[in-house]
Amino acid sequence: MTTSPRSQRSERPQDTMAEAAAGLLAGLREKDRVTARIPFDNTELRHRFSYLPRLHSGLSLSGMPQINRKAVMRLLATALSPIGYSKAVAVMGLEELLDRQEDWRKRRHVLDYWVAVFGEPGAAPWGWRFEGHHLSVTMTITDQGIATTPLFLGAHPARVEGPTGPVLAPLGDEDELGLALLAALPPDLVDKARVSVQAPADIHSGASPHFTETIKPQGLAAEEMPGEARILLGRLVDCYDSVLNPDVLAAQPERQTGTSGLHFAWEGPVDGSGPRYYRVQGRRLLIEYSLTTGLAGHVHSVRRVPGLDFGA
Repeated sequence: MTTSPRSQRSERPQDTMAEAAAGLLAGLREKDRVTARIPFDNTELRHRFSYLPRLHSGLSLSGMPQINRKAVMRLLATALSPIGYSKAVAVMGLEELLDRQEDWRKRRHVLDYWVAVFGEPGAAPWGWRFEGHHLSVTMTITDQGIATTPLFLGAHPARVEGPTGPVLAPLGDEDELGLALLAALPPDLVDKARVSVQAPADIHSGASPHFTETIKPQGLAAEEMPGEARILLGRLVDCYDSVLNPDVLAAQPERQTGTSGLHFAWEGPVDGSGPRYYRVQGRRLLIEYSLTTGLAGHVHSVRRVPGLDFGA
């Protein structure tokens, strides 16, 4: 039986990404290709990520023909699971709703997202990033695998309510699992997990590539949690991992498995009202979640791997 070229193609996620990135670049107009490509050794730009509405590195979707925009979205889909992809496009779509809520003053729009390819696709090391307001997906491909962080998702509004419940809540699971974990702790352990009575204005790591020196594990160790709470901690970690394509997650050189060594820290009220923040942290994991202006307001979340962000 003759084997087709497609069946002979490697199924490694690195190769799938390289094929998608190369196809994207090949289909761009020359001037756009020059803008989208950045040398891999330009660490100033490669290590700079942002989840703010601003100019970003690379090429904006807004100036592309539709066929090129679809190629960008196909590249994004190589990194994300169907769950993660749905969250990402929901975050992008919320820009139009936020613009309406702000009386169109800031001219936010769903195409204000940018793509950059660092280096030569398939010639490790290389990488790519897709980002804009409340979304930053960075993939760095090396001989050791795929560095999948930093990975940022946010939303404003955090939740859109309908007559019978939420119409849209891209980070609803992340919020509900954090609250469920806190509720599964007895009062004395809630007090230990809660490290501040006031929630911060944002995630503590921000967009800094160098956060490990200032953010240390705090709160309650997984080993101190009762059984139900520790199960919920595992589900919370899985929730953040589930954003990624499972093959991509498996190709990460090092990652947290299980809950051993993790700490859970909470800031803000513990009754589910008002602004709140939590952090899950271990040697090879940092998860942060920040809800700053109430349930229908403004939420930020990030998944990072200390020492491996940007393929370090």
